[in-house]
Amino acid sequence: MHAGIIESITQGNFPPQAPYYAGVPLTYYYFTDFHSAILSTLYGNFFPRILVYDNPLFAFMFFLAIYTLSYELTRKKTVAFLSAFTGSLFSSYMFIKFVADLQRGSGWLSLTDITQLLSNHSYSMEYEQLFQMSNFADYFLQNRPMMVGLPVVIFVIVLLLYAFPKRNKKVILLSGLITGFLIKFQFFAVVASVISFVVILFFNLKKYGVRVCSKYLLVFALPVAALYLIFSNHNINNQSLFLLAKENFQFGPWEKDKDWLWHLRFIASNFGVTFFITLLLPVFFVLRAFKRKAVPFNGLLVSLLAVIFFLIPYCVRFTVYKGDMFKFFYFMAVFCVVATFWFLGTVIKNKYLQAAVFILIVVTSVSSSFLTLSNSMLNKNFAYSKAEYQAGLWIRNNTPQKSVFITNPTVHCAVTQIGGRLRVLSYINWPYSHGYNSGEDNVFARLGDVRRIYTAESKGAVKEVLTKYNARYIYLSSDEKEEFPEAENIFSRADYLKKVYSQEGIVIYEII
Repeated sequence: MHAGIIESITQGNFPPQAPYYAGVPLTYYYFTDFHSAILSTLYGNFFPRILVYDNPLFAFMFFLAIYTLSYELTRKKTVAFLSAFTGSLFSSYMFIKFVADLQRGSGWLSLTDITQLLSNHSYSMEYEQLFQMSNFADYFLQNRPMMVGLPVVIFVIVLLLYAFPKRNKKVILLSGLITGFLIKFQFFAVVASVISFVVILFFNLKKYGVRVCSKYLLVFALPVAALYLIFSNHNINNQSLFLLAKENFQFGPWEKDKDWLWHLRFIASNFGVTFFITLLLPVFFVLRAFKRKAVPFNGLLVSLLAVIFFLIPYCVRFTVYKGDMFKFFYFMAVFCVVATFWFLGTVIKNKYLQAAVFILIVVTSVSSSFLTLSNSMLNKNFAYSKAEYQAGLWIRNNTPQKSVFITNPTVHCAVTQIGGRLRVLSYINWPYSHGYNSGEDNVFARLGDVRRIYTAESKGAVKEVLTKYNARYIYLSSDEKEEFPEAENIFSRADYLKKVYSQEGIVIYEII
């Protein structure tokens, strides 16, 4: 999806229509892809490796953000570095599956088995199963808007932790402006920033009083509200963002069909030891209070934020696709890591024991990410064949910008991701989760229209669909031929179609 957005913008799709759902404005948070498109345009040629170069930049920003927050808590560089390293590569315990797979092979020291396993398995996530949360090494590719959302929320918190003790309204205003601008990058990050501000404000209520805190609230909220009014004026399938969330709102966990035992296994498998240590921190704070010792504000803050973001997907759901609620778990994971290293660095005085515990947490928390990174290095599978690559370049060079193609709704398609053109319908989960799951122009209606084209019920029905979406080309590759084996014979006899491309099993028809 992101490759399609980048290539279509590079090829003149601006202001962008959804390249995976032609005819509607692109409501997905595409600004990160927009920046990649700018760099790709400056390069001057087809440049799919742009993701290889700019993704690490955002990952490094994320690392710096966690380091800054942790250092603000502890003033210890080693603890801050370990927090940043672990947080930016945080992953589930899916590496246990790698160990189990290895045991079933030739043995622990079999380099061949290790290489083969890592070449064929990413060990990142299992869709709709126990290990549903992909690790951070993979997540930044799957959800590029969160590359901005995650680090910026942490930077907003750091700004607020600096501003409140100094009563610096300008910095509070800056944090409000950053939060407001996040609306164009990642709305979940806006929600996380607002929640973080409210918690910090509440913590400072006793110290500064209602009057002063009310002023701070106003200084923060005004730019957020103003930018929301400016940026949220678009509709998704004739619904506002607010109405879309309201329509899908429901109480209860995101995964209602599973029993409590499954959820316990999910938590243990995906969140790991840092989560359980964070859950113990309230007991630590209560004991300190009973002993009349000062309760560290920053430690209490990050642990409380972790608990809040954990509870949100277990209490409410307001997204079309239930897995989108996981974004709160990713914010939670960062705060769990920071809180854990802060706590262990505080209570463990023996440096050798502390080092051993730190190493254990780091290894168990990042191993799956390193397996995924190894897979990306060793896996030699390709997304497109040579024939698809050549067809994509032909489309790029020989069809008008913003041309609309009829294709099978697949994940990979050279029409968009190489040619930079628009598709009537892509892999259904993308537009479905972006709000096109209901109404007259929904993904299932478009799926039916695509099938009408490839089965060619009648000339009138085909022309009606083509006119409806302003489609100019029909794409016929191995995917379409497998799904609709009679399509090529039907199209070759149609007097309203002209074959404009035919090489190595890929055919493109233009509507006359």
